[in-house]
Order: sequence, then structure tokens, then C-alpha cells
Amino acid sequence: MANEVFSVKSFYNFLNEGGLQCPISSWLWRNNYPRKVNLFNWLTWKNKILTLENLEKQCFNKLPTATCVFCHAGIELVDHLFLHCSFAKHVWKYFVRLLHLPEPPILLSYLIWVSWRSRLQTWIQDVGVWIMKALIWNIWLARNDRIFNANVVHAADIIMKCDRMIFSWFTVIVEGARGKFEDYALAIRHSLKFLDQRAEETNEVLTAEEASEQHTG
Repeated sequence: MANEVFSVKSFYNFLNEGGLQCPISSWLWRNNYPRKVNLFNWLTWKNKILTLENLEKQCFNKLPTATCVFCHAGIELVDHLFLHCSFAKHVWKYFVRLLHLPEPPILLSYLIWVSWRSRLQTWIQDVGVWIMKALIWNIWLARNDRIFNANVVHAADIIMKCDRMIFSWFTVIVEGARGKFEDYALAIRHSLKFLDQRAEETNEVLTAEEASEQHTG
């Protein structure tokens, strides 16, 4: 309960003070990102989301353990879920290589939101923000899908969803500012095209295998 009160109080203070006390407010709430994505990323930065570790602290975890549902190799802390888990690392590595970004840090809180972003050249810091927001949001959705629906989501699916989200944000940038992001948008577009094609080929293989099984059965 104390954590919930602190979270609501801190968010209320943020709104009243115009974000003056929040070191990431100058860019976290900027541009036309979906409000739910912004708010969730802000709560993640404050470590106020309902990870299994936070739920266990409050005696609300209904699962047998607080182990990460993706890798089963560590407790589901905020840092583990979005940075240390082999699942998250795979997604991060893809975008780091695709867009030539610096390696992510070991801590999600201050380091990734302030230090990691500051390592990017000023004119591409928005790209880093897109990656952070899209990756954190989509990993969380995949985690919930695994817990509540028992659906196994592959890293390639998360990458594709991030590609689509990032590309949609690029399309709403003011026309005069698009030029500096053109190379990154092109890389995302090629990535999305490649993943779509690979998904289609995978589905064709699965369909052929199913038909073969039915025939031999």
C-alpha cells in the first residue's frame, strides 16, 4: 500500500509541478507517443510496475515463484525483465546492431534513461527514446500474454512489433524534421519487411508439414 501511495503521490506532484522535479520529463512526455506507453515507461523508471518481485514483496504473487517467465533464470526484477533476461538481451542486441546504438547498461533506472541516452548524438537521441519505449512496452505485453494466456511469444515477434511501433512514430514527425531520421526509418522499414517475409516463409513451412502429417496419418 505504501508503494501505491508513493506512486500516486509522486505522479500527482509531477503533474502539479510540470515535471520540474523529474530529470527525464523534458523528453519522456514529448511528441505524440501513446499516453499509456509514456505512463508505463514512467512507472517502470520509478520501479512501480507489478513485476513478480514487487508483487511478492506485497504478498500478491499468485504464481509459485517470482522467477522470470521468459528465461526461468532469475527473479523478475525490473532490471532483469527488460535488460538481463536472455529474451530481452536478444531484442536489445538486434536493435543495437540494426541502428548502431551503444550497448545498453546494466541498470534500467537512471543509467538507461539518462546516461545511455546521453551517449547518443543529440540529433538521434529521439531514436534511442523510441527504442526504449517500444521495447519496454512490448516486452511487458509479451510477459503478460505468457502469464495470463499461456502464449509463447518469440523474440522475433517482439522485434516486429517494436519495428511497427517505431515506424508509426516516425510517420507522425513534423515534415521538416524527418530528414535527419531518414536512414533510421529506412533501416526499420527493411527490418520489418525482412521479418514479415520470414514469418510468411515459416507459416508456409508449417502448413506444408501439417498437410504432410494429415496425408501420412
